[in-house]
Amino acid sequence: GRYGYRPAELIERCGCHNSRTTGISESRLEVIKHTVLQGEVTSRIDQVVQILDFNIRQTEINYSNHYLLNLIRSRRM
Repeated sequence: GRYGYRPAELIERCGCHNSRTTGISESRLEVIKHTVLQGEVTSRIDQVVQILDFNIRQTEINYSNHYLLNLIRSRRM
């Protein structure tokens, strides 16, 4: 693929689920939306890339750390 990923198989969706994102994916993106984008909402990917600019790698590292810390905390309870 273009970015080193293999093309995913097409998944046939049932007609019962029409939402564009799940609650889980929204909560995972909360770090990016509030920390990096400072809550700015945009629907154009070129605008998102321009805002993130050189911070994409650091954002991924910060998100991974945040996700792992939450995972560890949830397993302790």
